[in-house]
Amino acid sequence: MSAHATSESGFTLVEVLVSLFIFSLISVAGFIALSATLDARERSEARLSEIAPLVAMRRLMADDVAAITPRPNRDGLGGMLRTQSVTYTPGTLPLTRRARPNPGGDAARGDLQRVEWRVENGQLIRAFLPHENPALVEPPRDRVVLDGVDAMRVELVFPSARRLTATDPNFFAPHRAAEIAQQQGGQSVAIDVELSHADGTTTRHLFRVPSLG
Repeated sequence: MSAHATSESGFTLVEVLVSLFIFSLISVAGFIALSATLDARERSEARLSEIAPLVAMRRLMADDVAAITPRPNRDGLGGMLRTQSVTYTPGTLPLTRRARPNPGGDAARGDLQRVEWRVENGQLIRAFLPHENPALVEPPRDRVVLDGVDAMRVELVFPSARRLTATDPNFFAPHRAAEIAQQQGGQSVAIDVELSHADGTTTRHLFRVPSLG
């Protein structure tokens, strides 16, 4: 009776070590790629969280400017004031806007709203009156829109690229921009707002004022 030798094939120790080495390289590369992706995502989310208030501010200011109307101004007692006689305070953006929502007509008021943007104590504030006429019994209500703002500069921009600042003797208050746009034959007049931030950066925001025509 003869015995036949049997042999079993398998991996050698060297092959196993090489396989483990290759697997470890792939694992390390995958870990590095995943870590880089997560870091980039965290940085993006942090940056988005930083600029989100600025984006919200821009949308709110753009909405105000888009609804601007040159309604005649009134004094604290409700008396009429000539638009040209209103003193403009540099570094502010005062206006009267239309289309103020009044759901269900619950409040006894019209759809106009007096608004003033200003910088105070390192904050960009949107102040508004509960009613359009500035009655002394109802002081403005302040809403902090953006923190870390040192100053605001407002310029008026014409289609010819001519610019007017508050130091220009021909400067007119921004609340007259819609009226001026109409006088320009419907040509666009824009309001250029420059914000100086506490971190030393500046941002500029250009808003087109619709004409009345």
